[in-house]
Amino acid sequence: MKIAICSDSSLDLSKELLQERNIIVKPFGITLGEDSYLDGVNISKEQIFEFVDTTKVLPKTNAINLVESRIFHRSIKGIWWTYYVQYI
Repeated sequence: MKIAICSDSSLDLSKELLQERNIIVKPFGITLGEDSYLDGVNISKEQIFEFVDTTKVLPKTNAINLVESRIFHRSIKGIWWTYYVQYI
């Protein structure tokens, strides 16, 4: 039996630890001004902090929606895991 551990990107662990423990991360959406990103995919924490320091505007976040979540889990089921534990 294979078990996967899934979390959203608020977990904030190092990439090394995520890989070592095979933790699957679903990224939050982040909006900076008019631009949208996926946390840890196409924007880093450092870039977010730099944006806030420069503009004094806080980022907006959004969690993965239900449809995206189901697509995500179905895409990996049977490939990596039989059961999964999700931390939210």
